[in-house]
Amino acid sequence: MRETSNEGEAQKLAVELIEKEGVKRIVVVGGDGTVSEVANGIYQAGKACVLGHVAAGSGNDFAKGHELPLDPFQAMEQIVSNGRELRIDLLKINGRVAVNSVGADFDGQVAKTTNEAGYKKWLNRFGIGKAAYIGSVIRV
Repeated sequence: MRETSNEGEAQKLAVELIEKEGVKRIVVVGGDGTVSEVANGIYQAGKACVLGHVAAGSGNDFAKGHELPLDPFQAMEQIVSNGRELRIDLLKINGRVAVNSVGADFDGQVAKTTNEAGYKKWLNRFGIGKAAYIGSVIRV
């Protein structure tokens, strides 16, 4: 198990795990940003690696969009049992890959504002991280 605390760490860690340790499966416990970073690390490494996901973010759009369980125990059960493996399309933009969605203009500014907001972590602690996006829509 590895833990990240800063932006960009998950991508670097994924590359390191794949290239130096020969990892063939990575399970992400986190939100959409962490999933994106790990997916980019897998893409950068250029080797086959399965990405599992336990949703633990404020929006969890990746999990919802791919009909993955939002309950962490159900998600782990599905990953451990190898019950469901999907191939997904990637969208390459400016040298990075998107696995979920791409936002620009207003949508992109709302996401940026939310991710930089101190209230997002505070709201996530109480399980109401989605409210951070509402606050950011009003701010933007």
